[in-house]
Amino acid sequence: MKTNISLAKKWIESAIADLKRFLKSLKSNDFADVAFRSQFAVEKLNKSILVLLGIKT
Repeated sequence: MKTNISLAKKWIESAIADLKRFLKSLKSNDFADVAFRSQFAVEKLNKSILVLLGIKT
């Protein structure tokens, strides 16, 4: 059974992966992907917070 902490950790790891892609896109001036990746990372971090608080998403 997965705990809230382990689920939140997975969301945070996924957000970090998006931020790494964000940095690569920024270096290559792919600003459309920069916007997409930054938004996606923020949504995942928000979801991790909700999961930690025990709020079903």
